[in-house]
Amino acid sequence: MKKLAAILLASLLFSSGAMARDDFKICWSIYVGWMPWAYGAESGIVKKWADKYDITIDVVQINDYVESINQYTAGQFDACTMTNMDALTIPAAGGVDSTALIVGDFSNGNDAVILKGKESLADIKGQQVNLVELSVSHYLLARGLETVGLALPVGIECTDAAGAEPAGFPQMQQPVADNRRIDVLVCGAHLEGLPLNWQLTERGAVLKSRARTKPCYRMYALAGGPPFRPGLIMDEQNGAAIDVEIWSVPSAAFGSFVAGIPAPLGIGKVLVEDGSVVTGFICEPRGVEGATDITNLGGWKAYLASR
Repeated sequence: MKKLAAILLASLLFSSGAMARDDFKICWSIYVGWMPWAYGAESGIVKKWADKYDITIDVVQINDYVESINQYTAGQFDACTMTNMDALTIPAAGGVDSTALIVGDFSNGNDAVILKGKESLADIKGQQVNLVELSVSHYLLARGLETVGLALPVGIECTDAAGAEPAGFPQMQQPVADNRRIDVLVCGAHLEGLPLNWQLTERGAVLKSRARTKPCYRMYALAGGPPFRPGLIMDEQNGAAIDVEIWSVPSAAFGSFVAGIPAPLGIGKVLVEDGSVVTGFICEPRGVEGATDITNLGGWKAYLASR
């Protein structure tokens, strides 16, 4: 076993929009630093504190760590247990402003890469490694390899750790396919036939429906490009209905999709004409300063056709 020093902050993070309500949903996944949440919920400790402040707190276990972060980023939970690094690579990159409310543990030197029948980390070359890809586990491995003069890729086959046994065990089971999906509303360059639509289709996303927002949004043609992009801003007083598309995205691919969204765009909740609320593209108000208001055209494709 080769031990590696890594500083990880395992925290409960709350989204900034969670503080104005009386009902909260918290998700957690299996990790020693987060097991107190299971105990707190089962023993009534969480309810005791919730009752004290006249609120309700629903604590939900998610079996897949990255999936829990994806659901938090998509707005399905108000809080989630995660490491500080993963908070930066998925929620923060997706425009979700979070606060580390409770620090569950501080790990410095307690993490390890375990090799069966090997003497040093250098012997990992050519081995199959089980980890949570694109998470802090992946980062730990990459930094550890640097200490022995190796770097990814080095002939290592990385597989998701969910449902798999440690590397080298016989009859290794493959991870169970994740069929969960998240609806994502797009209104600009990700629309079908436009330059960034491939970012959806390459992740296995499929077009679910074409729709319109509630008449409470304004759309602006942002500066920069190509690719050229619009910004969608809520304006309940002077807004209009905007043409959009709703795509069904595999939940396992949602995090990487969100991580590629540049400022001032981000992911939030969008009101749809049929009364539903869908996770989708929004824009920071500062992003439309000096931008062209194209609301009267009713959508991005109509704007492009008018140019």
